[in-house]
Amino acid sequence: MKRNSILLLFSSFLILFLLLAMFLSSEWFMSFDQWVGNWIRGLRSPSMDGLLSVFSALGSVPFFAAVLVVAFLGIWLVGKRIRDAFLVLLSLLVSYGLNTLIKNTVARPRPEGLDRLLEADGYSFPSGNAMIAAAFYGFLAYVLWKGSSKSPAVTSGTAAFAGNVILGTGLFRIYAGVHYPTDIIAGFLLGGAIAAGFVLLREKLSGKR
Repeated sequence: MKRNSILLLFSSFLILFLLLAMFLSSEWFMSFDQWVGNWIRGLRSPSMDGLLSVFSALGSVPFFAAVLVVAFLGIWLVGKRIRDAFLVLLSLLVSYGLNTLIKNTVARPRPEGLDRLLEADGYSFPSGNAMIAAAFYGFLAYVLWKGSSKSPAVTSGTAAFAGNVILGTGLFRIYAGVHYPTDIIAGFLLGGAIAAGFVLLREKLSGKR
C-alpha cells in the first residue's frame, strides 16, 4: 500500500473515532445502541453461544499473549526481522495502554439490565477486545504479509483470517451483553488507526515512501 493511502486510513479512522466520542451521549447514538444491541442479542442460540466461546478465547489476554510470543519469536528468529518483532510487541502495548487511558477518562458504564453471557468489569468505551484485536492482529497481518511471497492466495488468506477474528471478537462482545455497539465501533476505529500508524512507522523506518 502506498504511504498516502495508509495516511488517509489513519486520519479517517482517527477523525471518525473522535466524532463518535464527542457525540456518544446523543439521542441518536443511544437509540442506535439499543436497536442494534437488541437485534444482535436476539440472535442468541446454542450454536451462536459456541461461537461466543471461540471468539472470547481469541480476544482474551492469555490468547493475545500466546500469539504475541509465537509471533515475536517467529518474526525474530525465523524471519530474522527483529525490528518487525518489536513493532508487533509495541502495537499490543500501545493499544492496551491507550485503551486503559481512554476508558478511565470517558468512564462509560457497561450496559445494565441485560442477561450477560460473560463476566466483564471496568468501563465500557471503547471496547478493549475490539480495539486491541484491530490494532494487534491488523498490524501483525500486515507484517506477516510483508514477509511472505505476497501471492494472491497468501494476501487474501491473511486478510480474511485477520478480518474475521477482529470482526467476530468485537461483535460477540455485543452478543454477550457486555458492550454497546458504539463501544465496538470505537474500538475498531481506534484500533484501525493504531494499526495504520504502525504501518506508517514501519515503512518510515524501512526508508520507504
